[in-house]
Order: sequence, then C-alpha cells, then structure tokens
Amino acid sequence: MNTILLAEDSPDDVFIFKSALLKTKLDWALHVVGTGRDAVNYLHGLGHFNERKRYPLPSAVFLDLQLPYLNGFDVLRWIRQQPRFAELVVIILTGSNERQDQEEARKLLATSYLVKPLTSAKLSAELDSLATVRSYRGTAPSVKTLPTPKSIVIRQ
Repeated sequence: MNTILLAEDSPDDVFIFKSALLKTKLDWALHVVGTGRDAVNYLHGLGHFNERKRYPLPSAVFLDLQLPYLNGFDVLRWIRQQPRFAELVVIILTGSNERQDQEEARKLLATSYLVKPLTSAKLSAELDSLATVRSYRGTAPSVKTLPTPKSIVIRQ
C-alpha cells in the first residue's frame, strides 16, 4: 500500500487533509507527524519510527513550512540531501503566499507548492493528481497510472 506522510501541526489542517483524502480514489495510508523533527525521524526510521511495517516509507510527503523544531525548509533540505529520497514527491502545503518562500521551495526541489487555506475539493484534486505519479520505491516519478484503489486507510 502507498503511504502519504503529512507533516502538519494544526489539528484543523490535519482534519481538512483527512477529509480531502477520503474524497479521493487513492488507496493510500496516511501517517501524520506534528513536528519537523518527527518528519525527519519518520523518514530516517529513528526512535519509534524504526518499525517499517508500521511506519513504511512514504510515496509522497506533504510538508507545512511552519513546523516546530525544524521548519519545512529544513526538512525539505534534509530530504533532498538523502540520495534515496532524491525522487521522493514532496509537496509544500503552507499558509505562506510569499514569493520568497515559493522560490526557496523551488530551489530546494519541492515537487509542488500549495497555499492554504485550501478547500477540501481543491485539496482532493491535488491528491488525485498523485495517482499519475509512480510511487516512490527507488524509482523516479513518472506519469504511469497507479492501479485503481479500493479503499483508504488513515493512521495517525
């Protein structure tokens, strides 16, 4: 099963994300972390995230910029410094519409940049677009369509 890692510290935004994901046709598990440090630990498999069966590597990461301990840019920078995550889909999901932030995200090779507040429908459309990206398992994203999903599992 494909997995999304959502790094978001706002319970309201997590709720909106979960609602949007449920409206899609994606059969992807969702794991939520509330800090930048936890996002890195999850991806690196440190601490309680070392159990890969329970915390599998994600196919996509949705990353808020304003996170405790490490901000979203720090997390994105770390991700892009890891050879095994070079092709990982990383989507910035932030309240900042600042051009400087968008340019920094582009410089750090974010896959996409979405500005909150997003409606559930808009976010669902963005999530549905993941169905055209090949899942991350050491291969580059492509436009190959994933199999039609049957259900969605949300884990936190």
